[in-house]
Amino acid sequence: MEFHKVNNEDFKKTLISYKKKIKNLIELFEKNHLQIALVIDDKKKIKGIVTDGDLRRGILKYYNLDTQINQICNKNYYTVNPKTKNYKDIMIEKKINHLPILNKF
Repeated sequence: MEFHKVNNEDFKKTLISYKKKIKNLIELFEKNHLQIALVIDDKKKIKGIVTDGDLRRGILKYYNLDTQINQICNKNYYTVNPKTKNYKDIMIEKKINHLPILNKF
C-alpha cells in the first residue's frame, strides 16, 4: 500500500457539490487523478466521499450519468485531523485507500 499526502491546491480539486451529477464526478476524476471526491453541501461541509470504486459500483447498479452524486456517495467514511500520527495504521486496519486529513470535520 502506498501513501500519498495531497497539498491544499490538489485537495481543493477533490471538492464537489452534492447537487452535481455522476458525469461531473467523472470529469473531476479526469482532472485530479486522485480517484476520490469529497462531497460537500452549500456550506462546504462534507456530506460524504466518493471513490472510483463507488462510481464503478454505481454503474453496476445501472445508475446513469445524470444520477446525482448523493446516490453513490459513501456517507460512512473516515477522516482524521492533522495531529493524528498513526493514519497509516488506521488505513491498514480499516482496509481503506483514502483517508482525508481535515482541520475541521
